[in-house]
Amino acid sequence: MAVKVLQVLNGLGHGGAEAFVMNMYRNIDRGEVQFDFLVRSTDNSNYEEEVKQLGGKIYVTAPFPKNVIKNWTETKYFFKTHRDYDIVHVHANSLLYLLPLKLAKKYGVKCRIIHSHNTRSAKKVYNILHNYNKRRVKKYTTDYFACSKIAGEWMFNSHFNIIKNAIDTNKFRYNRNMRNELRKELNISNKFVVGHVGRFTHQKNHAFLIEVFKEILKCKNDAILVLIGDGELRSEVYEKVRKLGIEDNVVFCGSKGNVADYLNIFDVFLFPSYFEGLPIALIEAQASGIPCVISDTISDEILVTDLVHRKSLKSEAREWAEEIINLDNGYERKDRYQEIVDAGFDMNHSVQELQNFYLNSIKL
Repeated sequence: MAVKVLQVLNGLGHGGAEAFVMNMYRNIDRGEVQFDFLVRSTDNSNYEEEVKQLGGKIYVTAPFPKNVIKNWTETKYFFKTHRDYDIVHVHANSLLYLLPLKLAKKYGVKCRIIHSHNTRSAKKVYNILHNYNKRRVKKYTTDYFACSKIAGEWMFNSHFNIIKNAIDTNKFRYNRNMRNELRKELNISNKFVVGHVGRFTHQKNHAFLIEVFKEILKCKNDAILVLIGDGELRSEVYEKVRKLGIEDNVVFCGSKGNVADYLNIFDVFLFPSYFEGLPIALIEAQASGIPCVISDTISDEILVTDLVHRKSLKSEAREWAEEIINLDNGYERKDRYQEIVDAGFDMNHSVQELQNFYLNSIKL
């Protein structure tokens, strides 16, 4: 009988934690390990049909912290009536939500994992609860995972296992034919294309990204900015683009299930996040051979190839723009597949590592 693992996530959108879990689920031996999902949101549930096709079940509770009491009641009822899980694996951006771990312990789940995917709380007010829960989390947790060293240190201080945010490296290899096809479809065949993949949230710093692109347009007036993703700040970012009068140069693509295809059309990947755990999007961009200009707040562990160029968020938008424009001088797109594999970011390595952990944990 397969080991039953409950993956606890905020939702099933195209975020980094969701992408990690789905990469594992697609490639793990589902005869040995089977996933179910407990989520707190059904917004942009991009993976719902795929989860069902792979044999998983999805359970939904009220959102947290938006509806604390209803979430508490529904989560408690869920664990009380579903006592057949061997492992509960909670994915977290901060230690705001310990309830699933607490209930998993109460109802006899022997292996209870907390997995850090970030390096800062989304809101400053959450830091108070995060710091308080750093002292409490050990009461309910048996194992600690992190996507990077800095993400682990922020959430746990010490004693954690790093599980790399690995990708399907073959899927993200550069494809010139796909580049030409999609550029033609978007009517940007001969343009200089700056790209970004990420949810429209404060963390991703879209406001500054738009300022940088405005500076790029001063030197390259036919440049195009392609934004892939959705989120609560999308309309706000669109309004900023409209007020600047650059809407003809900015393409809002929304969420895409085929991000690998769209990476082929980028000339430079722009990623000025305020904070990150270890962003899968940057591993994917490097695998596709794209020069990346990123904020220096992101962990050194992202420096897998020489394609990554770091800039301080204290630098002016003009300086970022100059860095990006300079990267357009004579760069020839190359296959970086082997570098990604050698750095341990190939999915097969992480899948085997996680599968072995799951199987061994229930034997203890």
